[in-house]
Amino acid sequence: MEFNGTDSRDMGVSLISGARHIRPEWRGAAQTAAGRSGDIWLTDGAYDPFSLKQKLRCRLSKLDSVCAWLTGSGRLRFSWAEDRAYDARAAKSTEFVQVSPDIDPLMEFSATFTCQPFRRMVPEAEAFTISSSGQSFKNPGTAPSLPRVKITGSGDFSVSIGMETLFFSGVTGGGIIVDSELMDALTYDGALLANDHVSGTPFQIQPGTNAVSWLAESGGSVTSVEILPRWRYL
Repeated sequence: MEFNGTDSRDMGVSLISGARHIRPEWRGAAQTAAGRSGDIWLTDGAYDPFSLKQKLRCRLSKLDSVCAWLTGSGRLRFSWAEDRAYDARAAKSTEFVQVSPDIDPLMEFSATFTCQPFRRMVPEAEAFTISSSGQSFKNPGTAPSLPRVKITGSGDFSVSIGMETLFFSGVTGGGIIVDSELMDALTYDGALLANDHVSGTPFQIQPGTNAVSWLAESGGSVTSVEILPRWRYL
């Protein structure tokens, strides 16, 4: 197990048992309608976080360092799925129980991680550049991704990825960045907020094939769109 960049083996911790994966719960509510059989599922398409519990062991002499390690937030991944990682936090209390009579006894404990609903690809996919309007690419994940999109251009224009379109106005300085995880637009160098130059909801890249296109108004231009995709999986 690796948490926040540290391998459990380097901490003297062994993994005894635990869930290998939990599919997140689809957020919504079932409602019935008079005269209609069954129910209607109402949802905004979002998923809830979930708890992932692991049973672990370490020596008593390692207890202080283990407690410090299993604190806070970071990426969580396991040897059986090294190419996937959860965004997780270890915020729940942990009880250590002695299970051997040694001078440096074995301690058994459970670590509970609160995981965000989607797993990320490890290592993260590299950014790629679309240099011609109308080009397509494929999202290999099983959930919409929240990309970082760097647009080289100026003036007034629109950019579409899949079925989603953002409108930009008065862009200067070489272009603009839209970071969908942050839900913010930034200047081309990433130094300042630029939300006042964007209209629309930050991009989500749907699983499957997506086309990238743009349209510039008079005096405006777009020369390329760079996408850091951040693929995600249920």
